[in-house]
Formats: sequence, structure tokens, C-alpha cells
Amino acid sequence: MIKSIPEYKGYFIDELGNAYSTRPWGGSTTNPRQSSTLRKLKPFLTKRTHGYKDFSIGTHYNGKKKTTRIAVLVLTTFVSPRPPNMCACHKNSNPMDDRLEN
Repeated sequence: MIKSIPEYKGYFIDELGNAYSTRPWGGSTTNPRQSSTLRKLKPFLTKRTHGYKDFSIGTHYNGKKKTTRIAVLVLTTFVSPRPPNMCACHKNSNPMDDRLEN
């Protein structure tokens, strides 16, 4: 099931941790273009992520993008917002496994 990500207009996520956008390439964060077609987003890893997958999401606030962990987006979308100073943990200790059930 694909659900809209709270606070991120035009972005969606499924129970497997796949994120999608209705914003086609070329739209700016201050004046985004919308499309009726879902485009699957590609996650990325950096040294900073320590093995966890991230996405860059346009927030429309100050025209900047925000990098967000997939596990946090899955938790926020399907369960509830993450409490302050808490982590989104993986039951199987595999940071690459962002399924809801994990």
C-alpha cells in the first residue's frame, strides 16, 4: 500500500520503504510542478548515514531540500511521528531493511 508522507506534499512511501514523487524533474522547490504519475525515487548512502538509506526530499520551506532517513518516513507515515530524541530501530539490525514489519 502506498501512502502520502505527512508534511511532504507530492511524496509517497510504501510498506517496503520505496519512496515516490509526483514532482517531475525540472520543478523548483519554490514553484513545483505536479504530475499524476508516481516516479520512484532512488535512495542513497553516504558516510554520514552509517549504512542507512536516505532520500532527498524537497520541502518547499526556504526553497531547500531535506535529507531524511527512509526508516523514519516509513514510521511516520504508517505508525506515528517519531518522538523527540528517539530512533527508528530495525528489529533485525539490518539498516538496509526499511520494511514496515522490521
